[in-house]
Order: sequence, then C-alpha cells, then structure tokens
Amino acid sequence: MSVLFPEALAIADEVRSWPDSEQQKLTERLDELWRAVRGLTDDERISLSRPCAFLDDAGCCRIYPVRPILCRSVTSTSAEACRAALVEPLFEEKPQVQMNLAQKELFEAVYLGVGDGLERAGIDGRGAKLTGFVRYLLREPVAAHRLLRGEKIDWHEFA
Repeated sequence: MSVLFPEALAIADEVRSWPDSEQQKLTERLDELWRAVRGLTDDERISLSRPCAFLDDAGCCRIYPVRPILCRSVTSTSAEACRAALVEPLFEEKPQVQMNLAQKELFEAVYLGVGDGLERAGIDGRGAKLTGFVRYLLREPVAAHRLLRGEKIDWHEFA
C-alpha cells in the first residue's frame, strides 16, 4: 500500500498517542513486516499472506480514522470475495471483486492530486510503502521536519 508523506505523518502521530506498550508492539510488527516485504512487488507481498501491521488481533484497522487514501478507495460488498482474491496463487486469473469503481477512481485521483500538490509546494510528493514510511517516521521523528523543509526522501534511510 503506497502512502504520501502527510498520510504517513498522520499515522505516525496517531501511533505516538497510543500507550508505550502498544507503540512498542507495533514497532516490532513494523520491523518484522518490513524485513519480510522490503523490495517486493505488491503481488509478491500479497502472496506472503502477511496481515497489515496496523490490524489488531481481531483484524480491525487500528488507524481507521487516519487510514491512507488508497485504503479508503477499496470497498467491497463481499469480504469473502476479497479474501478469495488475495489467496489465489500468483499468475492465475484472480476472481473479480465487486466494488464501487467510482469511489476507487475518485480516491486514486485524490491521491495523485495530493502528490502533485505536495510537489508544487516544494515537498516530496512521491509515495512510499506504508510499512516502511511509517516505520521510518516513528524511528526518526526529526525526518518529518526535514521533509517539510523540502528535502527529498532518501529511500536508503528506510533500511
């Protein structure tokens, strides 16, 4: 899942409001997941069947109020159809998932527009993987200030 800087910052700020023990638990999950998915394509990442680090034990999104734009774009009338689409082997035709395409396209346009607006404002508007970007901002609190000053993201810092 790709996120833009303001999204990753909002999520990092949300996580910082959690009790220390919950922050530590998430940090460990982010570290573990990042080691597993860093450098993978979306299809390769999905094939690992690893849950999002921000889901609780019941599978509910812990960052729902500040979830990324692209997460907001995906809706479905069938949770079962979504699960089936994710567990089908790679390189085979995946089942179709019914969703509101107008909503999906709207949120994708918002994502692109926000990225463009950031670039026009002199802020890095490139997207980055949710796990890596939030992990980075949690580990490097001063990074947000550098990015707001117009510094470009150094992808090697995500390591």
